[in-house]
Amino acid sequence: MSDAPDRSDAPSASETPKKESSASKKEHGEQTVLGVSKPKLIAGVAGLALVIITILQNTDAVPVNVLFWEITMPRWILLSLVFGAGAAAGVIIPRWRKRRRKRPLVG
Repeated sequence: MSDAPDRSDAPSASETPKKESSASKKEHGEQTVLGVSKPKLIAGVAGLALVIITILQNTDAVPVNVLFWEITMPRWILLSLVFGAGAAAGVIIPRWRKRRRKRPLVG
């Protein structure tokens, strides 16, 4: 008999917890398309469809006041500009905040 301690209580290499790789996520049923999870993709497509429907249903001309200018434009152009500005802000602001957090504090 050897004097080595009994390690039957210790987890074996196959039992130790590991981070899930993308391959193991696919095995567990999480499906991705172009690196985006399927529920996010479905929600994005549904949201885009609603935006397009809203824009297509609003084609009448409306006056837009910007400071002291008054511009008359089709409502679909105005909606497209607003949705585009919102989408751009939704992409740019989180990236800007993430970069700002990584900078060391100077002082």
